[in-house]
This record gives sequence, structure tokens and C-alpha cells, in this order.
Amino acid sequence: MDLRGIAKLSNSQFIICGGMDSTQTVNGRTFLLENTTLDLTSKNLDQKMSVLQSETEMAIELSQAESIRIYDMQGRIIFKEQVSKHLNLDKSKLPKGMLIIQSDSGSQKVHVW
Repeated sequence: MDLRGIAKLSNSQFIICGGMDSTQTVNGRTFLLENTTLDLTSKNLDQKMSVLQSETEMAIELSQAESIRIYDMQGRIIFKEQVSKHLNLDKSKLPKGMLIIQSDSGSQKVHVW
């Protein structure tokens, strides 16, 4: 769907308004998206998690062992694992676009290219 409007109401609530579907039909539907498992608030995350990308890999560095969950923008968990400070992921197994990486101490939005 080609979206016409999106608004962030809180760290876990978004409104999506109107757009055009795959048949090129314009609609005026409005959706409230709510995901209480995601908290996009940074909790001093710049010191706790860093994410680096190369052409083929994504490296996640943590300051301590934590549980990592990676969500796509529909809120689906695409990766979940207990990590001891360092994780390398094969980018060919990740969807392109925005992902949310959540650890026990916070979360970070990442664009996979």
C-alpha cells in the first residue's frame, strides 16, 4: 500500500491514514498500529550497542551479554538470540529496509541496504 499519512502517537502507537493499494485504488481507511513489545526509546544506547554494516554482513556490538530481537516494520520477529557482546549476521538472510534491533537495554532503528 502506498501510504498517504503516518503519525507517531507514542513509542508503540502509530496511525496510518489512506493510500493506494496494489490495484491502484485510492482508499480512505485509517489504521491504528500498536505494538507494546517495541520500545523505541533510546536508553543511553549509543554506549550499549553499535551496529556496523558491510556489503554482506551486519555486526552488532554490545557492552554486555544480552538477548537480541530484530523486528521488521510490521512488528514480526525475524531474529531472536542470546548474544555475548558480538553478533555477525548474513545480510542476505535479512529483509532490505528498516529494521528495529531491540536488546534488553534498549532499541535502535537500522536501515539494511
